[in-house]
Amino acid sequence: MKINKPIDLRKLIFEKVSQEQIFRYYYPYKFTLNQRCLSCFQKDNNPSMIIGTKSNSGDIVFKCFNSFQKGDCISFVMQMFNLDYLDALLKIAEDFGLKESSNTKYEQIIKELPKTTVIKQKKAPDIVVSTRPFNSNELNYWNDYYQDISDLKRENIYVPKKIWINKNPIDLKVSELTFCYYYPENDKWKLYKPYASKEKKWFTNQAFDYIEDIEKVKNCPKVLISKSKKDKLVLSKALNFSCLVTTQAEDITCFNQNSIDILNTCKEVYTVYDNDLKGKTASWALTNNFGWKHCNVPDELLKKGISDFADWAKYQGIDKVYTHFKQKNII
Repeated sequence: MKINKPIDLRKLIFEKVSQEQIFRYYYPYKFTLNQRCLSCFQKDNNPSMIIGTKSNSGDIVFKCFNSFQKGDCISFVMQMFNLDYLDALLKIAEDFGLKESSNTKYEQIIKELPKTTVIKQKKAPDIVVSTRPFNSNELNYWNDYYQDISDLKRENIYVPKKIWINKNPIDLKVSELTFCYYYPENDKWKLYKPYASKEKKWFTNQAFDYIEDIEKVKNCPKVLISKSKKDKLVLSKALNFSCLVTTQAEDITCFNQNSIDILNTCKEVYTVYDNDLKGKTASWALTNNFGWKHCNVPDELLKKGISDFADWAKYQGIDKVYTHFKQKNII
């Protein structure tokens, strides 16, 4: 069987093997879903890892609380064997016998693995928002990123008066900035609390592989892929550039076959992610697997606490961002 694209391999794998079966094949010990187990990334006398289901999707993911390694089943194989994304897919396909003409090896492996748990796919939460006008504090926040009220209206950014999640009202603290991004094309919301802790900063019912404005960039000569709406807004203004899309995270799994096909109609594609480990890892993964280029925030700014383009513009001026892309011959 000839496999040309990473996405084809992924499709081949998940047509025959479940996420849980991949974890059970490669994890060296026994485990029970959603219960702590021994870490396989370091010597562990007390269970410090969990393999379980994500609350909003039913997907199976892992997290090691000591080493801070985490991800889905593909990421697990990547980290276990120090592989890039494509090599991890190749390993899974070969180990399960999926590239062989005979199903003998595959059938034997599946027979020996514990029966996979049937997981009911959970619906994305229902989010309802009642909005109110921006106050001066909220407008000042966005003004620091060179955005005015017309920009916010155009981008469907609102301030919530009330929020209901699955019909339950959410307590909104007056002292905590909260913004709501609305996606009219599929009636979804993303809630953003810029000063909250990392795990409470975002909440959304948008699909993980949704890419904002992806349909608008088909056949664009040059496209920039940002990881946040705020970065997109700053880059659009700094560069006077409109061929920008925004992913839900810095992760190769944010891209489905449709978005990959659209981006491949463009002459040049750049990821413009952060300069931290996550941003650079994702950038290189996309470069290695799809041939897209990348232009991250300069490394030296991380020492000053600046990791993304929006904060670079805020703290050092939007002209610095423009000059960076000009020097890279991107604009």
